[in-house]
Amino acid sequence: MFVLRKPRMAQSIVVLVLKSLPARLTRNWLPFLLFNEIWHNGYEPFERLGADTFLAVSPGGLILYTCDADVNVQLFRDGNFGKPVELMSILNIYGPTITGTDGPESRLYRKITGPFFSENTLRRVFTQSAGGAKMLLAALMRSDAHLHLRSLSARLSLNTLCQIAFGYQTDSDLVRGLAFQDSIPDGKTLSYSQALHGLLKNMGVILDVPHWMLRMSPFQSHRHAIACYSELGSYMDQLKQARQITVAKTLVHGTSSDEDLLDLLIHAGVSSKDQPTPLLTNRQVIGQIFLFMFAGHEANANLLVSIILILACHPEIQAAMQRDLDRLLGDTVPGTWSYDKNYSELMHSTVGAVINETLRLFTVIPVLPKCVPPDGPWLPITVKGQTHLLPPGTVALSNTSATHRHPKYWPDRTTGTAQRPRSSFWSDTRNDVRQRPYAAADFDPFRFG
Repeated sequence: MFVLRKPRMAQSIVVLVLKSLPARLTRNWLPFLLFNEIWHNGYEPFERLGADTFLAVSPGGLILYTCDADVNVQLFRDGNFGKPVELMSILNIYGPTITGTDGPESRLYRKITGPFFSENTLRRVFTQSAGGAKMLLAALMRSDAHLHLRSLSARLSLNTLCQIAFGYQTDSDLVRGLAFQDSIPDGKTLSYSQALHGLLKNMGVILDVPHWMLRMSPFQSHRHAIACYSELGSYMDQLKQARQITVAKTLVHGTSSDEDLLDLLIHAGVSSKDQPTPLLTNRQVIGQIFLFMFAGHEANANLLVSIILILACHPEIQAAMQRDLDRLLGDTVPGTWSYDKNYSELMHSTVGAVINETLRLFTVIPVLPKCVPPDGPWLPITVKGQTHLLPPGTVALSNTSATHRHPKYWPDRTTGTAQRPRSSFWSDTRNDVRQRPYAAADFDPFRFG
């Protein structure tokens, strides 16, 4: 296990060394390797290189980098392209996941969990989110709230997901969580939220260092990381076991339309009259629970933080959004809002425009990976009308951050129009290299109409 993790550790050290070199030596290629900074760099690296699609060739293999929308469509519509499991499997730290597997196994997970993503679920999410936002607003009124914006947003997002997807946690848990007064059950040293968020902060350590070494490490941060890993695993096991008891009691009545995600996973992991052999093992069930806990709340929390910060940079857009909210909701209270009545009209207002524009500038996943299966044939890709064949094993990285900031697809609209007032605070950022690539300055929700 330690031998397998050495390449990741070596890569981290190499990247630190490369970042310390003069920019003139690395600026044409290093930005493509810094995955944590891809959203910040946007289209700039491709613009400097003068190509929207190129192939990087090395002894370690071939990597196709692209921000071309047409190439992206080919990569994700052609079912012959697969997922680079060797890269995505880092998410399989508790068991196989939808994201960390490919082929029939990944499709099985999608088939099992797919029914959860329905209009009924969206209705519940809308109602739960409206109530949760009210609680978050109260927490944001505290004098030190700005210091904890990321943590508060993550706790709201996690609680909402757990209530909807797993029937786990309550509004009371959210109130305590937003006050950083989480309850810790007997036998645990961390709350559920502390364990999950602590694991996410220390994911690199968990992946790179053998767990036995972390337990014996003299560094408290290492011991905390493995404690987060162990206790989150315990929370998920307890959640699964408790639901299994409930499912066993109701199994004779069949499934119901209001099953949540955990119900679907539990049903797939047990035998029944209609399913003599379980579809999923215990590790597969736990793997999916972790993936949805992690991916299901992290993206929403990041989006919420980005919206709050970007609106703080643009008070004139705050005012426009407030006018739309007053027009659409009036004096009604959150408890009366509903998905069927309010969602569509909100998404067709400045509210939806702000959400979409924030997603454009601060993409949920800055890079989407695909690959030519190692045991398959060469696959064609067409770039600017010319077809190229990609050999087996080629990894393709679709840079969504660059695509979303590409001037060809998202041209800078004429400034000074009645629809797009600009704050003078941002007037000179395009000439200030410290502000590049000026994502906050380029914020223009009115481009969505």
